This record gives sequence, structure tokens and C-alpha cells, in this order.
Amino acid sequence: MTFVDVSKLVEAEAHQKTLVAELNHRVRNVLTIVSAIARQTLAKKRSPADFADAFMGRIQAMSRTYTLVSREEWGEVALTDILNNELAVNGKQRVTYDGPPVSFRASSALALSLVFHELVTNATKHGALSTPKGRVALRWAMRAASAKALVLTWDENAGRAIKKPSAKGFGLDLIERELKGTLGAEIKFNWGARGLKAQITIPADPRRFTLPAGGMKT
Repeated sequence: MTFVDVSKLVEAEAHQKTLVAELNHRVRNVLTIVSAIARQTLAKKRSPADFADAFMGRIQAMSRTYTLVSREEWGEVALTDILNNELAVNGKQRVTYDGPPVSFRASSALALSLVFHELVTNATKHGALSTPKGRVALRWAMRAASAKALVLTWDENAGRAIKKPSAKGFGLDLIERELKGTLGAEIKFNWGARGLKAQITIPADPRRFTLPAGGMKT
């Protein structure tokens, strides 16, 4: 005679339903993001070729990061892994970065991947990476003030003056929306004599990112 542990079957079924519900939620979120990116990219591009290039670049950036967070079983993803994931594919050997260990939740990692994709794309087309000697330095650290925050600085050195764009494109709009909507963060753009300098301030929140044991030096 075979005995079946009914409680385990019930538990397994409940777990499966939870996984299906979570998967449905993630799929809906992805479709919403893709739809918004398609609409806004189409509105900003002058030709089908320009649209296809910009749209596919953004979708591929999302795809790479989904692969990364899936590898981590939708747990935390190191900021350096997010950067390596994006910059390695784009072959940007002239981008350096430095900062203490910090890991982001899956949704925050996805948002940051789009942000860095747009920054790299903008630098390649219009900024430091459009010039032979151009370089980009990315640094991050915790800022101890009345409210703690993680501050990331994207600093371009084009080797020559880079003009501020006459109008803000969808890429910069996308950066601001992803940072504010997903990370509760803000970004300040400054076009100087050497090129773009951007400062991203992300309020400390364990729902978005975590620091190593013992915290991070300020």
C-alpha cells in the first residue's frame, strides 16, 4: 500500500500557484515597459532605421539584464555585474568604474541597466566616446547626510568641448523616468567643457539595494 502525504501535495500546489502568479506579474511588467519604450522611441525617431536601431538596443539591454537576474534566481545583483553585463557587450574599453560593493534588487537592476545603456549610447553618439581620446569614469559611494544615499557620478572627458543638446531626447527622459519610478532617485545633468557629467542620487532603501556587511565607507 502506498501512502501519500496530502499536506505536501497541497503545499507544492500552493507554491506552484505562487510561482505562476509571480511569472504573470513579471510578464505584464515587461510588456508594459516594452510598449512604453516602443511608443516613445517611435515618437522621437525620424526614420524607420533610426527607430529600429534605438528600439532594438534598448530591448537587447533589457534581455541581457533579465538573463543576469535569472542567473541570480531573481535575487540581488552586484552593481559591477550590471556594468560588466552592459559595457562588455558594447565593447566600451574606455569606461572605467570604481566603488565599494553594492547589490541591487532585480527590479532596480533592470532599471539601472537601461540607465547605463542610455548613458553609453549617448556618449557613443554625441559625447566622450564619439571622440578617439574620450574617456568615461564612473564612481560611486555612500553619502552620509541627513538622509543617507548612494551617489553615482558619470564623468565624461571628451578631450574637447561637447555642446549641450538643443533638445532633450527620449533617452534622457527614459533615464529620469527609470530612476525616479523604480529607484526613487534623481539625476542631475551638467554639460561642461569636457562633456557630460551626471550625478545619480539613490536614497538608501533595502528594497532597492543592499550594502556589504558592516556597511559602506562614506
